[in-house]
Amino acid sequence: MQAIRIGSTVLLSIAGEPFIEIGQKIVEGSPFLHTCFSGYSNGGFGYIPVREAFAEGGYEVCTSIFAEDVADIVVREGLEMLRSIADPPD
Repeated sequence: MQAIRIGSTVLLSIAGEPFIEIGQKIVEGSPFLHTCFSGYSNGGFGYIPVREAFAEGGYEVCTSIFAEDVADIVVREGLEMLRSIADPPD
């Protein structure tokens, strides 16, 4: 993931094709006034499904190289990255 801060706006991007719910959770939890989350950035690893999709099955889950907890990890690490650039250490 990569994050770029421009004042009260942040751009957070990830390689691969994340399910929409991942971006929604990151935007909801972001400490920034404006947060733009995007996939397809700097390469790709295939689909990044949410946990619920694994139970449903389907093409995206069957072709994904990730485990069921991938979305949880992406959201947790993405929000941690945003917090770290929201209040940089003195």
